[in-house]
Amino acid sequence: MNMMLSFILALTLSTLALPMLIKHATAWGLLDVPDARKRHVGLVPRVGGLAIAMGTLLSAALWSFGDSTYVGFLIGSFVIVLFGLLDDRSNLDYRLKFAGQTVAALIVIGFGIRLTALPFLGGDMIPAILIVLTVIFLLASTNAFNLLDGLDGLAAGCGILSLAAIGVLALMSPEGGSVVFIAAAALGGILGFLRYNTHPAIVYMGDAGSQFLGFAIGALAILLIEGSGGRLSPALALPVLGLPVLDTALVMAARIREGRSPFSPDRNHIHHRLLARGLSHREAVAAIYLAQTMLVISAIIFRNESDLVIVSAYAAVCLMCGTGYLLLRRRTRAVGTPSRAADIASGSEVPRMSLRVESLRVWLVRYIAASLIAYLLAGAVILDSATIDIGIIALASAALAVALGFWSRMAMISGRLTSYLAVISISYLSALNPDLAWVNSIYFYVWLASIAVAMALVMASRARKLFNPSPQDLLAVLVVLAIVALPAIITDQPVIASGAVRALVFLYACEVLITVRPSRATVLGLIGATSLALLAMFHGIPDVETPEEIGDVAGKANHEGM
Repeated sequence: MNMMLSFILALTLSTLALPMLIKHATAWGLLDVPDARKRHVGLVPRVGGLAIAMGTLLSAALWSFGDSTYVGFLIGSFVIVLFGLLDDRSNLDYRLKFAGQTVAALIVIGFGIRLTALPFLGGDMIPAILIVLTVIFLLASTNAFNLLDGLDGLAAGCGILSLAAIGVLALMSPEGGSVVFIAAAALGGILGFLRYNTHPAIVYMGDAGSQFLGFAIGALAILLIEGSGGRLSPALALPVLGLPVLDTALVMAARIREGRSPFSPDRNHIHHRLLARGLSHREAVAAIYLAQTMLVISAIIFRNESDLVIVSAYAAVCLMCGTGYLLLRRRTRAVGTPSRAADIASGSEVPRMSLRVESLRVWLVRYIAASLIAYLLAGAVILDSATIDIGIIALASAALAVALGFWSRMAMISGRLTSYLAVISISYLSALNPDLAWVNSIYFYVWLASIAVAMALVMASRARKLFNPSPQDLLAVLVVLAIVALPAIITDQPVIASGAVRALVFLYACEVLITVRPSRATVLGLIGATSLALLAMFHGIPDVETPEEIGDVAGKANHEGM
């Protein structure tokens, strides 16, 4: 439960902080200026990293503050973010950047976050050498994600996949401890940023965000492996970090082979190569997500295997991805002659709809809205198993939604966030009630299927450039699956797939309704707040005893004591 609360708090902090940070980006000089190596046009704020770091560190502090290793992680992360902000503002020399990263690495090492063994070599090494190798590993992790940050959502999405793998492995370990809470907080912080970073992005994470992301994943990988008591191989860090490490190694090797500095900028990263092959921005990002997913899954599958098996599995997945790249046909198209399908997809050409089809679309939207309302309100009243912490979170979220709903600039964010929290809460509790008839009957699944079909028909319409799924939506699917399946992971039972499906259907119902009519976000927020309030009132807040009852209990206790 604390893991879920850590995730929700970080998600909330990151989501609410970003609009304010974007507003002050110009005054702070944190703007990304386009150049020959960049694909965007115009100035874009580079403050996403601040929001990610704030959400992650503040949320994780609540659950891990007494842990000395977390104090080291906090101080080291602060140094990384500070130097990253200076780089975003003044474009620091790479030697000064490395100096800041080295200081951060030495700080976390001083607080006990260090390697004690190496793949194939074990721990029979001079401690000073292990310290040096720990610094090198943290520098490699930090810069691998920093260099991968070349397309909208790319570094953030790969970071989410690595953090998800770390979280799952930590849950399986009896000494997961703070690793679980920090990984969950980092997931929430990145997801709060990712919606603003979906192509075309309105904000970038900047070096502060990408370096913090790589540094956090590297430090958590060390904590995970060293905290397992030798059950997890140090080689596991390779597939956990995944594709960014391979991409950085290949690019630097190519630069050295060409007689250039390994730190000189170019367009030889994997995302540049995929774009050169003719893939679109979304296709390139999705392809890299797929490769990263296979790598982190291999880390989970082979977690108990030897160093040789883990490294061989990593090499095999990388070889398979490389083969796929070589077999990829180069697609070219004359400039100025886009296809009609591309025009329709981009919204530049809009197909006509008859009045009958438009009327059907309106009724489908109404059906989706009515179904969502019924799910949130009925679930809040019928479902059980809510605890006092869920009740407090529910009431606080409802109060926050009502307060922010009166502020026009925050109405959209508040509505979306509150409706999301209500859907996740109801779906989470439904996973804890597997014997409840109304969510497991054939009629319920027929209803759920009809909602999915209605959304598919609405999304197929391009009359108003309706909801357009992106690679980032795939990540949202994966995170929701993980959150709803949390009870099954903790109790070591089979994953409750039906609860995950419910969450996905109704989360995308929220998104479709808001996209069709943005003004509906406030109404959805109020419905979500009502659902959370009912959940707290009916199940999450214990009954308060009257003064007479308290007196009777106290008198009985005194009598028994005599």
